[in-house]
Amino acid sequence: MSTYVPRVAPKSKRQIEEEAASVLSSHFPELLRSPGRLDVLEFWEILGDCYGLRPGVDDLSDGTEGMTWPDGRVLVNEDTYRRVVRGNGRARFTMCHEAYHGLMHRDQIRSVLVDTGELALFRRTELKPAVDPERQANVFAASILMPWPAMKMVLREAAGKPIEDVMYFFGVSMTAAAIRIREFKKRRDI
Repeated sequence: MSTYVPRVAPKSKRQIEEEAASVLSSHFPELLRSPGRLDVLEFWEILGDCYGLRPGVDDLSDGTEGMTWPDGRVLVNEDTYRRVVRGNGRARFTMCHEAYHGLMHRDQIRSVLVDTGELALFRRTELKPAVDPERQANVFAASILMPWPAMKMVLREAAGKPIEDVMYFFGVSMTAAAIRIREFKKRRDI
């Protein structure tokens, strides 16, 4: 994740969750009704087929896992792609994170570049969470991989090991599962 990022239009977590639910409703509606793993590779293809993006795999430098360009390229590095194929939870999250940058941030960044010719970057610590593109992309990745309706089902039925159950049903990392469960408890949705 970058230390310096552009400021983007403000969005609440709930708005981003609704965006994720809308994408799921359009392409993977069963995941809103029942716990399951998002087919991240199919979602990657849908970015090109339905949203005018150019998803791909490239040799990115310096260990960069993913990158989105104003021209619509949404890329992950070869290692990330291979890990997604193997079902790695962190890599699946990374791919969904980059997808959000392409879906929601590409046009904003392109517009600023066209209007001003330059893109102001800010330290992430200087930005409020609502305008931090990395936070927005993380919220979307969590929301599309672990949608609230299916999360409720898993957590209500969890047999004393909610983190393991969330990891199993949604194909996410331990860290992503723990954060999502913590958010769920804050909202008192279970």
